[in-house]
Amino acid sequence: MAMTAAQSPVPASHAPAAAPTQQLINTQQADWTQQLGERIAWSLDEAQDAVIELHPAELGSLSVRVEMRGNDAQVTIVAASTASRDLLQQSLPQLRELLSVQGLNLARAQVERSTMDSELVGMES
Repeated sequence: MAMTAAQSPVPASHAPAAAPTQQLINTQQADWTQQLGERIAWSLDEAQDAVIELHPAELGSLSVRVEMRGNDAQVTIVAASTASRDLLQQSLPQLRELLSVQGLNLARAQVERSTMDSELVGMES
């Protein structure tokens, strides 16, 4: 007797975690910070990490992790380059405001550069 996908022998609670999803954000568009905020909110809703490719390509990618602690969101973003880290650091106040509109309190935002000697740049409320 053949099993259908709905009759999978692996219980949902034991299924492997979903891999981070990828998305492209063009930082040359005026609404790129809004796109990032929407992606962070989606990551929270889906309980998934996200990998975001930035355009122009020399900015590299971002790895986004969102954790909830009570009603507060804690966001860690690992940037592939110093330029993307600096761009994100400048946009943190706008990102906080955008997430607030979506009902999320950004209690802590941390931006790291993905190197062995990562520099941490954070913002806490």
